[in-house]
Amino acid sequence: MAHKQNVNICSTPKTAQVPNCTGTLDDKTVDSIVGAYLLNQENKHTEKIYDVLTAVFGGTIAYTYNAPLEVVLSYSAVTLANDTLRYYWTDFGDGYNDVGGNPSHTYNADGSYEIKSYAVTASGNKVLLIAKEVNIFGGVISYAPTALPQPVSANYQLLVNSAFQDYCGSSLVGSPYNADGTPYTLVGDFVVERPIIIDLLEDNGDYQAAMASASITPTLVTPVYSTNRTLQTVNTTPAAYNVATIANSREITVQNLTNSDVQITTSQGAQIVATRGVITLSNPNNTTVNQSVFTGNITVTFLSSVGGNIGGVAPRVIINQKAYV
Repeated sequence: MAHKQNVNICSTPKTAQVPNCTGTLDDKTVDSIVGAYLLNQENKHTEKIYDVLTAVFGGTIAYTYNAPLEVVLSYSAVTLANDTLRYYWTDFGDGYNDVGGNPSHTYNADGSYEIKSYAVTASGNKVLLIAKEVNIFGGVISYAPTALPQPVSANYQLLVNSAFQDYCGSSLVGSPYNADGTPYTLVGDFVVERPIIIDLLEDNGDYQAAMASASITPTLVTPVYSTNRTLQTVNTTPAAYNVATIANSREITVQNLTNSDVQITTSQGAQIVATRGVITLSNPNNTTVNQSVFTGNITVTFLSSVGGNIGGVAPRVIINQKAYV
């Protein structure tokens, strides 16, 4: 009786040319050749890539000192490439912050302060441009770094767009393309990691409080200054007198260089300025550099005798006003 039996026949391994993901052919060892082949090997993959630009800050920041205690900055010579500036934010190091291209601040006393200059850009980055140490002693100021005006050098990456790129292993296959398959036009440079938003602003609590009103867009404006200086007769109690506010007066600084406490009365209330003291009056009402406008007169009232000469000159009261127009 005949028997049916399966027999394994040993043969020389066969080789087939198989397309790889770059479009060329590779020799592959197979057990047998059939009418099917691998169209897409496991090392072909698609990745999302990011088109980025490098934004660069340059130029200089100017610092001006007005004795005895006022420091003024100017950002007019700062440059920015590949991004758009929204505004500058200045931290004067004693709890006072200002927004704008020409911030100023009068300190209450001699001391050492660190002025930090930030730029807030349309891309959402908050970039520290420079931190400058300011030392004021006896009407004399010094800076560290000492360079004036201060050179600015800061850069960061910002996202332009994203695209898709095919790879065969680590080799590029073709060119980047959009989600709909159309070719992507490169603006900057391709990177595989999405750039992060830089936030170097240390006092974000103050920043968020100031920026809380989303309906108001910060506006860069130019300040106008006016100074009134009144000398007094030694060892008298002068009669109260008035100083007219300038148009759009939004910040008043009073320097009381007498031996008497002085009461300053404005449309926004009364404030005592201590003997040989300095005070800045303002009432912020929105997120821009603008504050509530002072109207009418500034009334100066002496609470006792002004005493003798101070610094070799007669007792005096100096009133500085700042208006934004």
